[in-house]
Amino acid sequence: LTSGRIGRKQWERAKAELAAVEAQCKEHRRIIELDSGIGVTLRKAVGWTVSRCSEAHKRSAISAVTTAYRRAKEIEDKADVLRIMVWVDLPEMVAAVERETRHREAPTRVAALRAIEERGGLRALRPAVARLKDDSWQVRAQAIRILRKVGGSEAAESLCDALEGEDGRLVTDAVSALRKITGQNFHDNVHLWREWIGKNGDALAQPTEIANAPPLPKKRAPVAKRGARHQAGTGFYGINTRSKHIVYVIDFSGSMSGPLGGRGPGGPGGNGPAKVGGTRKVDGAVTELLKSIDSLPKGGTFNVILFESGVTIWKDKMVPANQKSKKAIRQWLLEKGPLGATDLFGGLEKGFGFAGRGSFDRHYQSAVDTIFLLSDGSPSAGRIQATGDILREIRALNDLRRIAVHCVGLGRAINAGFLRRLAGENDGEFVHVTK
Repeated sequence: LTSGRIGRKQWERAKAELAAVEAQCKEHRRIIELDSGIGVTLRKAVGWTVSRCSEAHKRSAISAVTTAYRRAKEIEDKADVLRIMVWVDLPEMVAAVERETRHREAPTRVAALRAIEERGGLRALRPAVARLKDDSWQVRAQAIRILRKVGGSEAAESLCDALEGEDGRLVTDAVSALRKITGQNFHDNVHLWREWIGKNGDALAQPTEIANAPPLPKKRAPVAKRGARHQAGTGFYGINTRSKHIVYVIDFSGSMSGPLGGRGPGGPGGNGPAKVGGTRKVDGAVTELLKSIDSLPKGGTFNVILFESGVTIWKDKMVPANQKSKKAIRQWLLEKGPLGATDLFGGLEKGFGFAGRGSFDRHYQSAVDTIFLLSDGSPSAGRIQATGDILREIRALNDLRRIAVHCVGLGRAINAGFLRRLAGENDGEFVHVTK
């Protein structure tokens, strides 16, 4: 308009067209949210209908459902049918879903446990306990996730068994589940957990056949002070994990050049390279990131992804956490400066890419079990920017992979609700750092 290449009327007409399309997008997002919200209700309705129709029709309905499952070729389709089957209250259907938790293929075992998680209660607890010694870490991660939701003394005791036998990230998962069920925190000290559960387990809220134990009241019991950590593991802004295979997805947009307590760019150093110990948000992020990488144990692997208007990946595969790699990532980071917008989804999508096909892989190999995401603002660039759409996409990406996603929000301009939900839905923790 300023250059005279288009006229005022054409400009106003283009703006009106854009506004109309944005209104349509908003309406479509609203409908998608409603559709996803009624998914469980629709699956329940199918289960209720099959369970209560006449005997003649019941046989036909069961045959239709089981045939659909048998003919499903992709694991995503199998998972959808299993989530219908779990709501059919007939012994043969309950047994069929539980049988799939012992399937020879690990992806199917995860899918069956995910379906059982949706049903909840003792019906979910029993197969979850049985899979705590599965040879696939993703299956064990899903079993721990179920126990965390189901609650009660039996779940807590089983989590102690898992804590005693696990290594790496699943130690973190088991401790987090125990904390949620009991309101206590003995870190990874199994002896103290068993002692507390032995004395107080009967007082915990217990699940019923098809309902999880009610959550603890908002006013929780005082958190235990004793119980030293056996190993601190790897930390990032106070979030600790025993994971040995981590991808760090870090915001390097222009706003990261600002001071932690402020909004937007303009801090000392501007858009120049990151500096250890500096006062900008990017300086603090890189300082904490290098500390975290330095603490990775022998045998661990890692990678770093930076996102702004685009996405920059350090290496095209996971790198051993040795001294050579730690020195190299330090040099690489300290050459980078903040610039551009915030393609948060693009960074996360690349992070999940390092997990390979995860549970969709026939051999069930995954090089990553944990992602740390750090951002100081809302998504403003990339293929997907709406936070609801991002949550939905990550939910689909991670449904059977079971990668833990921990989120760190820097400053006061973040969408804390979005980051908290993203972490909560993906077995992670969220911290908000404002100073």
